[in-house]
Amino acid sequence: MARRKKTQILDKEFETQKELKEYVQKILYAYELNELLSPEHFQFIRSLLNNHPDSYEKIGDGIESIWIQENVVNRGKSRGFWFQRIDRSIDNFSYKVCIESAPSVTSHFLMACREAVDSYVNAYREKTFQGV
Repeated sequence: MARRKKTQILDKEFETQKELKEYVQKILYAYELNELLSPEHFQFIRSLLNNHPDSYEKIGDGIESIWIQENVVNRGKSRGFWFQRIDRSIDNFSYKVCIESAPSVTSHFLMACREAVDSYVNAYREKTFQGV
């Protein structure tokens, strides 16, 4: 059974992780090997990469291009997303890890709420405990 976890990537909202995974797989198989993603798919997959647990290291100074390449895994072959950073280094990532790590719509909302009041909470805390 698909896990009920609403996720939003750019302007697309997915009701389940399974629905998001199917959408990404359609992109993955819509291209020939070594073909660059279209600008629309590039933006979507680039945004999905933000959910990777190691996104900071993966993205580095920025991503210039993303394409589909064959991965050799456990004596088998599969397709995967590969990218070139602005510094010309090349890497790949697991879209499944990005999907499993994707924050829900609710957690995005709660994070936005926290960020909206954060400066007020910090100012109150500093004023209240200044002399302590």
